[in-house]
Amino acid sequence: TGYICFGISKTGEIEDADLVIGGVGEDLMPYFDDRHSTSGGTPLLDQEQNWLLLLARQGNGTTQLKFIRDFHTGDDKDIKIANENTYFVWAVGATDKIIFHQ
Repeated sequence: TGYICFGISKTGEIEDADLVIGGVGEDLMPYFDDRHSTSGGTPLLDQEQNWLLLLARQGNGTTQLKFIRDFHTGDDKDIKIANENTYFVWAVGATDKIIFHQ
C-alpha cells in the first residue's frame, strides 16, 4: 500500500526535481505519473510523460515499481542524466494519497 516517489535533482532537494510517482491503488490497478516539483505543494503533472512503467505490484505491506526513462528526453521539465554527479531524491507514503512534506 502507499505511493513511491523517485526523482532526479540538481541540488539534492525535492524542490525543482524531476519526479515519478506511482503505486497500486485500492482497485489493484497501477497508477504512475511523470511530474516535477516546484517550491512547495503537490508535484505538478508533466504534459509529456517520459517515464515508462514496466512493473507495479504490492503485497505483504510492500509496493514495488520498476520503470525506465531515457537519459535525455528533450523535455524541459526533465533533468538530463549525464556522466556527472547526480542527486536522487525519494519519498514514500503510507497511503495512496500524494501529499507534500518537508
